[in-house]
Amino acid sequence: MLIMRYYLLLIVLLLYCIILTLLHSYITKISKRSEYKLDNSPTEKGKHVIKNGETELNIKTRDDIKKRLEQTETDSRIRIKYNEGKILNTKNKQRSNKYDFKINSGSFQNISGVFILSAFYDGRTTPNLVRVITLEEKTENRQLLCWFKKESFLFLSNAERYKMSENHGRTFEGRINSCPVPTWLLVAPKVVFISVGITNFKATSFLKLDLISLAKENKQRNFGICIPPIFGSIPMSKLIQYFELTKILGASHFHLYIQNASSSIHFTLNHYAKLNLVSFTQWELPSTVVGDSIWYHGQLLAIQDCLYRNMAQFKYLVFLDLDEFIIPRKTYNWTDMIVSIKSKTKNADQFIGFSFKSAFFDPWQIPDPSQQLSYFQYLERSKTLSNIRTKVMVEADKVFEMGIHHVSKTISDKSTIIQVNPNIAIIQHYRSCVTEYENTMKCDPKVRDTMILKYRKQLQDYYKHRLKEIFKQFKNY
Repeated sequence: MLIMRYYLLLIVLLLYCIILTLLHSYITKISKRSEYKLDNSPTEKGKHVIKNGETELNIKTRDDIKKRLEQTETDSRIRIKYNEGKILNTKNKQRSNKYDFKINSGSFQNISGVFILSAFYDGRTTPNLVRVITLEEKTENRQLLCWFKKESFLFLSNAERYKMSENHGRTFEGRINSCPVPTWLLVAPKVVFISVGITNFKATSFLKLDLISLAKENKQRNFGICIPPIFGSIPMSKLIQYFELTKILGASHFHLYIQNASSSIHFTLNHYAKLNLVSFTQWELPSTVVGDSIWYHGQLLAIQDCLYRNMAQFKYLVFLDLDEFIIPRKTYNWTDMIVSIKSKTKNADQFIGFSFKSAFFDPWQIPDPSQQLSYFQYLERSKTLSNIRTKVMVEADKVFEMGIHHVSKTISDKSTIIQVNPNIAIIQHYRSCVTEYENTMKCDPKVRDTMILKYRKQLQDYYKHRLKEIFKQFKNY
């Protein structure tokens, strides 16, 4: 009996040794396959290089991550492509575009709960940065990571999160994420791969984004107009008047964000787009972002996107709604107005833009019967000017973040904005007077203001010509 117990104990010990040997062999095999560590070279804050025992500075991409990146580069679900007026949707099925001009997609791409709108290569700072504009729940703080691929090498950069200044405490908020670009990447990257919350360098989902460069174009135009999301009904005649009068003032191009609009509005935009005067982004918020969960249709996100998307092309960007005009009081156009303001301003080079007070021109007033065009019929305004509902004209390449009515943050702390004297120019805002958030604002008394009539003859001629051209195009459509 004792001998039997001895043999049983011996068998158990042998089985235990065999199991330990097999387990050790398996662990050794796995550790060799995933032996990665963080290296501090190059020693730039927020940057890490994955190493697997090789001596090269730039270490090869691990197979599982490489496979994911290769899938990302060819996966049609992550990109929307445009070609000759045809739109390829996120399932790679072609559908026709009724309007034969290029539009940008305002669709947000979701990766692990972070909705990504657009990405830009920013060479204004050292080190250079990739800026990624995102929409996220305010309670979430997911880490966004930028991956830069060069041949078979992969470089990781942690994004620094910045919450936009006017999210107004809503459930969803806009953010600007900034990823340092490795200084040893001698050529500016054209694309970036995005992941969220990756740990231990395990393979995860990647999103490939094309980067829009912020480098100034050789031939910049003077004034670009950014118009936030449009929704509801807009009379075609007013839209034409808006474009033509703003062109007279100095506008070179308009970038609009369209949430929903009638077919006549789309047709009008089509006409101006053929003249290279208009481009627009189809604005579509994620399905989970509804009602009051975001501030005013995501206006702040559209403003940042327009700022970064257009700053390379224009010396100045002007942020206006479709019922607002910056009307100079002592000059005829914006170019002459700026020359006049700068000539009377000390240290004018330190100023990067202009802020204008606004007056309300109530469209419910009795129209002037002697005038034909809408904006010439409303000649009474609030005597008191709004100091809150201001709008700005800025040298866009000197701005980091735009607010709705002001510049929220500049690239340089030394930069500032000129508060334009109302005797020089004001915003003529064609809407009912409001006093919300502004105790000093008074809607009465009213005063008669005929300053806009100096554009009457030119605008009437331009309007008639444009209307004729649009109807000719419509007839042949």
